[in-house]
Amino acid sequence: MIQHRFPRTVFAALCAVGLMFQVGCGGGGGDADPNLTSVTGKITAGGSPVTSGTIAFVSNDGKTTYSGKISEDGTYEIMASGTASGALPGDYKVGVTSWKTEPTMDADGKPTPGERAVDEKFSDPGKSGVTVTVEKGKSTYDIDLK
Repeated sequence: MIQHRFPRTVFAALCAVGLMFQVGCGGGGGDADPNLTSVTGKITAGGSPVTSGTIAFVSNDGKTTYSGKISEDGTYEIMASGTASGALPGDYKVGVTSWKTEPTMDADGKPTPGERAVDEKFSDPGKSGVTVTVEKGKSTYDIDLK
């Protein structure tokens, strides 16, 4: 039996992205929570736009995650579900995952590591050092990853 080993960092990053979409974009149907506040902004790294990837807002207690896709111009919109945008007011840890080239598997089933567009530390909301306080009525949160 052939066993393939996937590097832990690549596996963790792929799991994090999958978790962001599952938790943050898992529509529950019905009407959107009227307490949701629109959350948009622009993500830069050293002043230059981050041109792809995902952003996640994770509540400080770790129970709620909202996520969004980063557009080519660096802008994002946080989604509460598949159709409802925004987040509930509160304090959030932020994670950003962006790749220049995504990790893949070669023809032999061996992983290729990919190349990150932003430092790996920003992919973990608990370790990124980036936080946002979502306030009712305020909707733009620009983030510069340093």
